[in-house]
Amino acid sequence: MIDHTVLLGGAEYSLECLVKGMDSTRYRYTVVLPGPGPFADRLNALGVSVDYMRVDSWRWWVRTIRQRLKFFATIPYQVANLIRWIKYLKKKKPDIIHFNINRLVEPVIAAKILGIPSVMHFRDIPSRIDQKFILGMKGFYWLMGMADIWIANSKSTYDDINCNFDRKTIEVPNGVDLSLYSSRSIKHHKDEDSKITVAMIALLVPWKNHIGLLKVISLVTNQYKNIVFLIVGEGDKGYSNKLQEQITEYGIEEYVKLTGYVDNIPNLLSSVDILIHTTEREPFGRVFIEAMSACKPVVAFDSGGAAEIVVNGETGILVPKGEIGKMAEEISSLINNPDMREQMGKAGRTRVEKYYTIDKHCQKVAEIYNDLL
Repeated sequence: MIDHTVLLGGAEYSLECLVKGMDSTRYRYTVVLPGPGPFADRLNALGVSVDYMRVDSWRWWVRTIRQRLKFFATIPYQVANLIRWIKYLKKKKPDIIHFNINRLVEPVIAAKILGIPSVMHFRDIPSRIDQKFILGMKGFYWLMGMADIWIANSKSTYDDINCNFDRKTIEVPNGVDLSLYSSRSIKHHKDEDSKITVAMIALLVPWKNHIGLLKVISLVTNQYKNIVFLIVGEGDKGYSNKLQEQITEYGIEEYVKLTGYVDNIPNLLSSVDILIHTTEREPFGRVFIEAMSACKPVVAFDSGGAAEIVVNGETGILVPKGEIGKMAEEISSLINNPDMREQMGKAGRTRVEKYYTIDKHCQKVAEIYNDLL
């Protein structure tokens, strides 16, 4: 299994759940990462073998002319990296290669050259990506098409890639280990001075739209003071600094906590009352099924994975995309209605049990592996 980052996001937690959930008597995983870090530490703690190999996927996605020139200047290094991948895969002799993200290039080419069966896991909506692929999107799909089978993590992702490239694609929603999450009702008697806790859990990168979240917080805290918003995750340092500046400008410092990386998301969710998500086109949104597993209502925009996972008015509230004021209103309505929060939380847990368990996810992936073998 090959991934492109050392940071922990939804794709990485989903990889971890997969390797934990698959039949260990039949499948033995080696996960290849670009370097050590918290993700490698988590995998090592599970007893999963981790190797380190250079991954230059970022070079293929550009925004500026300077980045384009840099790409062409570094072609010799990329060729050398391709050769390293070929040597590595020849030595490891895997039966299957599973690419955990649709951002990899050199290992995809190496697998094709060596004739090793491979799976490309699309965990992102390609047309959403704000950078441009250096060879154009036709070139992108041609390269990704070197893999034998594509997996799409949601219908939104499936529709996006299939309308651009005719390829055998199988939709496999992510799964969650329900044993990690309490099924107890979220209803609890709060002390008069205790605060309602609202959390957004996501990598700190611009496309997750934390700037929109701060606008929501500003509107909600104009009306409610006994509340705290948790911004959970790590990522782009410059973006994190920008968020801190915006928090100061809005004057909402006393209502917002930037927690950074949190190791135990199930434990965190046990203390949260509402999950909010302001990303406008989330490919899947693993945190949605995690929050629902913990019996928490979800408030998100009616687009992407959220529109598939969250049942509006039943397991949470879906807001028309981009309507920040409406999202603030819906958060306020849940703050005022603990019974609704409890009812939605229970319904969310039931929906996960029906559609999004790790057992269902692993069964579908095993069927794909068996077809390849």
